Amino acid sequence: MFEFIGMILTSFNRTWIVSDSRIEVSVKDAAKRGSLVNMKNSQNGVKNTLKFRLATGSSLELEEFRAVSIKKLLYVWDDVSQSFIKLAGLDKGVSTAELHGYNGFDTHQQFLRQVVYGNNEIIAPVESILKLLLLEIFTPFYIFLIFTLCVWMCENYYYYTVAIIIMTVFGVSSSILQTRTNQKNLHDTIASAAMVNIYRGEDSYEEVPSTTLVPGDIIIIPSQGCEISCDAVLLNGNCIVNESMLTGSDWPAGSSVLGPVRPQISRICALGPKSPSLLGVGDVQQQGVIGARRQRERNHTSSMIRLAVSRGCNWSGECVPVTKTPIPCQAAIMFDSREDAPHTLFCGTKVIQTRTHGSTLVKAVVIRTGYMTAKGSLVRSILYPPPADFKFDQDSYKFIGVLAIIAAIGLIYTVIMKSEKGISPGDIAIKALDIITIVIPPALPAAMTVGKLYAQNRLKALNIFCMNSRVINVCGSLNCVCFDKTGTLTEDGLDMWGVIPIESSQFKSPLRDVSQLSLGPLLFGMVSCHSNTIIDNKVSGDPLDIKMFESTRWILEEPEFTDTSRYGIHVSSVVRPPQSSLEHNTE
Repeated sequence: MFEFIGMILTSFNRTWIVSDSRIEVSVKDAAKRGSLVNMKNSQNGVKNTLKFRLATGSSLELEEFRAVSIKKLLYVWDDVSQSFIKLAGLDKGVSTAELHGYNGFDTHQQFLRQVVYGNNEIIAPVESILKLLLLEIFTPFYIFLIFTLCVWMCENYYYYTVAIIIMTVFGVSSSILQTRTNQKNLHDTIASAAMVNIYRGEDSYEEVPSTTLVPGDIIIIPSQGCEISCDAVLLNGNCIVNESMLTGSDWPAGSSVLGPVRPQISRICALGPKSPSLLGVGDVQQQGVIGARRQRERNHTSSMIRLAVSRGCNWSGECVPVTKTPIPCQAAIMFDSREDAPHTLFCGTKVIQTRTHGSTLVKAVVIRTGYMTAKGSLVRSILYPPPADFKFDQDSYKFIGVLAIIAAIGLIYTVIMKSEKGISPGDIAIKALDIITIVIPPALPAAMTVGKLYAQNRLKALNIFCMNSRVINVCGSLNCVCFDKTGTLTEDGLDMWGVIPIESSQFKSPLRDVSQLSLGPLLFGMVSCHSNTIIDNKVSGDPLDIKMFESTRWILEEPEFTDTSRYGIHVSSVVRPPQSSLEHNTE
């Protein structure tokens, strides 16, 4: 709180003139201090206006602005609301048509935005030994321990005092070194920098460091894949993405293009009068998206729409249904971070493969950088965990409070009894304080520190690193553990139990063998409404999608190209029924 007030007080008497030659100074100081940033070109004296968006969804277009940085996020002063509002990327108040309208920035436009958004980097701080020491010992337990040791030294009680000091120094130093090691590991884990190819407009491309990316840049995703260094939305093409860094799941998830939808129903080529032989995967997906993703604009429901979902993962690693289909490119449809996550490449994830038509490059528009990204939010949650008053700590302080009351009674009794015997005031004070040190165990902090250190080492042996050792004691008091469903930890895969078809708005009997389904919307939806693709001659995708498709016994086919960037999943992927099913339906 005091740091925040101090930044505000220092902000209103500082003016920064931003120019190309002072980018290092201006960006760093403007982000760390609450500074008045002036968008002025030092060469010709012409002021530039910059439009940026706030977390409320509103936008500002200013020549100068005031901002403060709190917990790695920038807050901009809004004259209308007379308050600081968190700076946002292109994920607030932006339509899908606006995202498609970005055509890249030149170097000057990119520089102006970099002044506001800062460098696209996520750096976990590594605290100094002195700071960690002060944070460790300035607690009620250690303060009381220092007081106790001083009393014992005055009583010439050396042996036990030295033993407590040695144990405390060992416990504190080990805890500090372990914490610093964990901070270094976190710093090295999240640190990443690479060269990125960006689009400058008018068929101009440039390779730049990923740290210079800003919201609105157009990046090129290479066909051989890469690690994404920002949050970006696909503008064309398809990507197979491994999101294990964020979700904990190593199953690849497909991200589809954020583009216009063709409303026509897919064409089915028939070998016979009643049986289809070829079915385009993407067309049925696109037909389903009209009702599945935009029910607020259309009242269109069908069994095929309810099937047009595939399973993805949220940041906790738990799988949740998400739509894996393109969305309309319309000015009336606003981009939504949660709904449009299937079309978003998140920072820290790895693109395994890209696909598009012909020689067209796969492009994505940057919407968030730095600590505003999904990876940045994850790192911020580690660096700044929400304050919590653990019941263990509360009970500990209550226990100390009860002992303090008992010690106070003993102190009063000792003072009275020693005074009646004519003992000197100095000796009375030492004996009275000694009562307090006996009632409240002075070795408790050292014992707790050694216990936490031992627990940390056991966790480290399992590659589990603990940034906040306080929670270890809380975990030791657990007596009940609940799981959400059976098989979460004991089984790797999924099994398809069966389906319950619907006919004339009525449920039919469950069908365990899905391959026996008659040709219809339910079967067509199961074989086409998914994000499966062929990687190394093997069907890959979400495990739920794979199980659903395999249960039908249909065959997924994709044309083979030497260059993976020369074909698109929504026109070239084909599913075929098994030959036995085809012969059965043509009879």
